[in-house]
Amino acid sequence: MTTFMAGSLYFRGRELPPKNYSMTWKGVLEQVANTVVAQLYDQFFTESVSDKELEQLLAPTLSGISQKFMSQGLGLIESNSGSYEATCTG
Repeated sequence: MTTFMAGSLYFRGRELPPKNYSMTWKGVLEQVANTVVAQLYDQFFTESVSDKELEQLLAPTLSGISQKFMSQGLGLIESNSGSYEATCTG
């Protein structure tokens, strides 16, 4: 524990000294993880996708697609002249 707290963590070339975050090993890991995850996933999508919705993507013909997959959601599907196209722009 003492060695860990006296050392340094690094993320994207930036030093993250444990003593700047917490006095405990667990506290350091939690706080650093929260900081790093926010930077890695700055466009995190918090919407849950159900099994039924996922099955829509596996159907031979795309129809009745959940809005979660459209451009305002995950950006996997776009509507083009009344039909759906998998564009994966999200």
